Order: sequence, then structure tokens, then C-alpha cells
Amino acid sequence: MDTVGHPGSRVRVVHPERTVRRERDRIRAGLLLRVPGLEQRIVETSSGSLLVRFPAATAGTTCAGSADGIEIGRLPDRGGASWVVVVRRQGRASVRRCASVEQVVRSALIGLRSARAA
Repeated sequence: MDTVGHPGSRVRVVHPERTVRRERDRIRAGLLLRVPGLEQRIVETSSGSLLVRFPAATAGTTCAGSADGIEIGRLPDRGGASWVVVVRRQGRASVRRCASVEQVVRSALIGLRSARAA
């Protein structure tokens, strides 16, 4: 829990869970703004990450219990956590750490484009 204060204002408490939820909602909105058809393919997992399934994801495109697609979540990092975009395709995965919500959206869009090109 962090406190935020500005000169002459009251101090308020910022809960990390709310910040993460807000950022996750911004990521979802950013993706839907750029690719409106994703609405049916984005799901929130039980761990709170976002999963975007590739359009051609079928039973034959799963590997080790994970479907081909893009997973966006938080990864513990030196006492904090950072956003990561994991692109899974044909039994391989690539992981990209992102410093901002905008970078997460860009990385996910790149992953979607590369899946369409394959």
C-alpha cells in the first residue's frame, strides 16, 4: 500500500490491487480500441492475467496445457512486479517485459500481427 499526497491536499492510500486492475482495464481498452474484434477472444484468467486466443486456436494447437495465444500478466521482479506479454505459438513461447501500459498494448498487437502472418 502506498500513500500519495500533494502539497495542500489530503493524503490518500493507493492499493496496489486497484492500480493493477486499473492498468489491466486500460490494456484491455487499448487492445479493443485498435482491434474491435478481439472482444470475444479476450478472457481474464483465474490468476488475473488477460489471455487473447489466436483466431485459429483449436484443440490441435495446444501445448503443455496452454493454448496458442497471447497472455498478458504481472511477473514478480526484484521486490516489485512488471507487466509481461507472453506469445505462445506452436509449442514455443516468447516473453517480453514491458515498462508501461502502452508498451504492453504495442507488444500484444505485434504478437497478433505475427500470428496472422504465420
